[in-house]
Amino acid sequence: MAHSSATSSAVASRGYWRAVPRCDLFTGLVALGILNGLTGQAITAIQDGGLVSAVLSTFGVSVIVWCAAVLAISSFARAPREPAHRIDFPVAAVAVACFLAPVAKLSWVGLTGVAIYALCTSPRRSDFRRGGWILLALTIAMCWAGVGLTAFPSILDAEAMLASWLTATARVGNVIQFADGWGFLVVERNCSALQNIALAVLCWVLFARSADRLWTLRGAGWCLLACAATILINTLRLCLLALQGAEFDRLHDTAATVTGWSTLAAIVGICWLGARHERIARP
Repeated sequence: MAHSSATSSAVASRGYWRAVPRCDLFTGLVALGILNGLTGQAITAIQDGGLVSAVLSTFGVSVIVWCAAVLAISSFARAPREPAHRIDFPVAAVAVACFLAPVAKLSWVGLTGVAIYALCTSPRRSDFRRGGWILLALTIAMCWAGVGLTAFPSILDAEAMLASWLTATARVGNVIQFADGWGFLVVERNCSALQNIALAVLCWVLFARSADRLWTLRGAGWCLLACAATILINTLRLCLLALQGAEFDRLHDTAATVTGWSTLAAIVGICWLGARHERIARP
């Protein structure tokens, strides 16, 4: 009798995990992780400037990120309603453990694992695979670009070196002397182009997904062009500030706003043109 009960329990367990559609499991998992990862920044934006200001600034998160979040979730939701794999549940459990951790960045670490798992277990050109690519690019923009700046602070030195070379100003590490001798410009993490480079890659993934030609040589060229545009715009901003030391306080916020909108327009415009050419060139 005990053997019969154990057998029935095992059958019921197998039936349970096979009854859960894989698309529903991952849609909920990805939605939960993204919501958890973005909530902290949204709350900070509201606390700093109020609700209206936070809404106008898209809660301190790029429009590209919000679009990617929606498309990643919708890609998993559109996948065929196949039964979940047995290993899907341990993967989901590890991801949820990351989401529940008190460190917000761990949500993006968990989502990185989900994205890689989805890419490794999905057929080419499937909705699951497309969702995996978008999710992976999203985690790079929201987490790994910042980790890169922490691990390789020399990136800031390189950006400062380029700006100081163009403006013929003195530099030590990531500190540039103002051309008028007013003081020094420190190139900090928020001044780096690396975050915008990650956004350019994310935007290209979103547009290239519509052309279904993500990793062609020509597509990589368009992506690199978008990245180069972000570096150029950010370098011009640093050069302007380095040349106008006395006007730094007045120019800083204005230059940041203009740079942000210019970078967004350049990224979206280049990626749109690239995806359009890819669709035309598709056999």
